[in-house]
Amino acid sequence: MRYWLTTHYPWPPPVTWHVYLQVQFEDVGRWLGVGDQVLFYEFKHNPSGRERHESSEGKALLPKLKSRIRCAAAPDKRNLIITTGRQVKWPWEVPTRVEGDTGFVSQDRRIYRILQFESGYRMRGFGSRGSGVKELDEAQYRELMDLYQHSVPK
Repeated sequence: MRYWLTTHYPWPPPVTWHVYLQVQFEDVGRWLGVGDQVLFYEFKHNPSGRERHESSEGKALLPKLKSRIRCAAAPDKRNLIITTGRQVKWPWEVPTRVEGDTGFVSQDRRIYRILQFESGYRMRGFGSRGSGVKELDEAQYRELMDLYQHSVPK
């Protein structure tokens, strides 16, 4: 099993927690395998002009991957117009199976230390070639899991 970190824009319910990839990162999606564990970190704002849904930045979820990469099933996920007017294509998704509750991992110095990011980094464009998908080593995963598990309601 491998461990991954990715980000997610807040959407109104029901939310589909899949790993979405821009058109140029299909190859990155092929590295993700069935049964791999993914930590999602949700942003506070959705940058699309059509969605004004907000979240408390740092909401986290830990689903497992349930199948390989495929063309995004939901047409509204394939093209996203962000507030700058730029169109971003997200045609690839890797489906997940959600097991458990949503937690919260605040963006503080512990996160930066664990992920080896500069303090204040906004969690955008990290990972392989700026794909937004970062492989975690087991130590990073366990430290993030510790933060996550302390935040899940009992």
